[in-house]
Amino acid sequence: MFKLCPSNVRITLLPDCQMNFCNFPHDSQRCGLYISSIAHPKTMLDLQWEPRPILFPRKISLPDLRIKRMAGTNCQLPGKLIPSSCLALVFELKRDSARYVAERYMPSILAMLFSWVAPYVPYNYEEVRIITPITVLLTLVQMEKGNQEVITSYLTSLDIWFVVIKAFTVLSLIESLAVMAYIKKGRAVESEAQRAPSEYRRDLLQAEVKRIERLYHRLDHLTMALSPVAFLLFLGYYVQFVVQRDLSSCMERHVG
Repeated sequence: MFKLCPSNVRITLLPDCQMNFCNFPHDSQRCGLYISSIAHPKTMLDLQWEPRPILFPRKISLPDLRIKRMAGTNCQLPGKLIPSSCLALVFELKRDSARYVAERYMPSILAMLFSWVAPYVPYNYEEVRIITPITVLLTLVQMEKGNQEVITSYLTSLDIWFVVIKAFTVLSLIESLAVMAYIKKGRAVESEAQRAPSEYRRDLLQAEVKRIERLYHRLDHLTMALSPVAFLLFLGYYVQFVVQRDLSSCMERHVG
């Protein structure tokens, strides 16, 4: 509600704000409210701010956003036939991302880490190696879409986060499938070695079994070493570049 002096006119407004959610949930928003005359030029109606123009009867509390700064300035609206007096009230808002760290980031990291237990599972528990990444992937999809507060036609920072986290889970599933394929191949070769017609043939097949075992052991060890390193590199890139990316370039890529 605005109060216009000296006539003490009170105006109730329902303004809106065109927000850019490219960096959601680490975004800052800038919203403006403009007051101008439609028919009267500045010589007839001159709007001026008082020394203390912005007063609130009570503390304003927003669900996610907090007001960083408010400023009252003069403005000039383009496209008007008659130049008129104009006042602008600018709000600078900052989203509090602590809730998203607790509700989105930490649970998704824990779910992804749970999918990394596959290389540590004994090789005779084949179902666990396959079921675990699939379950985690379905959990991440539900976690991303279950309580989606912002729906946009472009990727937000949180969307990029979940895309990469799901990609890590899919890679874990692919690694498990590759290891299981090697294990089944090794078992088939070992079964063939037991039926070998000669000692020479049996020795060749046993050597092949050992070679296959070394392959999937090496693949598991490589996954154990590279997965944390790759995630830490992505986390650093996400914090430094994704959540602080330029909004104009984000929208230009979307429009293009």
